Amino acid sequence: MTSGPPFLGQLRDRLLTQVLGQLATDPVVDGVALIGSLGRGEADNWSDIDLLILMGDEALARFVDEPTARPWAQADLLSDGRHNSPAGATSMGATHIRSGLPLWVDLHVHPAARTRWPTDGRIVCQRRPIGTGTLSFDQLNASGSRQPATAKTADEIRRIHLSYVPIAGKYIGRRSPRVSEMIRVLGKMPNFSSCDPAAQLLALRRIAADLSDPSWSWLGDAATSYLDLVEATL
Repeated sequence: MTSGPPFLGQLRDRLLTQVLGQLATDPVVDGVALIGSLGRGEADNWSDIDLLILMGDEALARFVDEPTARPWAQADLLSDGRHNSPAGATSMGATHIRSGLPLWVDLHVHPAARTRWPTDGRIVCQRRPIGTGTLSFDQLNASGSRQPATAKTADEIRRIHLSYVPIAGKYIGRRSPRVSEMIRVLGKMPNFSSCDPAAQLLALRRIAADLSDPSWSWLGDAATSYLDLVEATL
């Protein structure tokens, strides 16, 4: 396992500062907490940004209908992930390109009136007192019924899958066993089982080439640059 290139962590931290600044000045946002590895204090340079954002029901409904109206949700690629959230909440996966590399911000937006801060989050800002509950974020997000996924075109699915290729690359950098499962899913390679990082990286490059398209070459270029970064750590 490697902790990742320092340059990558620096890009992520600058993006985090930007997004948190936009959230702090948005009057519809009642509170924000870092979750995931950044919230737990376990982040390395490979780590993504995961945020829990609380807002009122009306503001949340408007966000679901038009997420890009909020500056903090604007990105090079935004994918609706509401099926990963309990009823009454939503989530968006935002891919940002910085210095030619993809960075990810997962936005989990929950109703302020019915949500307590998770035990493993780090509160960044809150406009009114919000208590801490007894659940971790994963437990909180898994509670209640699921929402149906939004319909996506074949091209939208290809772009989303391409944006996941560098995430699988991150798992190679960490020497995580999770990468083989992602390769099997993204490349429709059910029998892929190699534990060799070089073979995993080669498979991801082939998957990226299959998913790429001239109309979203910017995303393919970013994925390739990220895999080059991963390869430098092998």
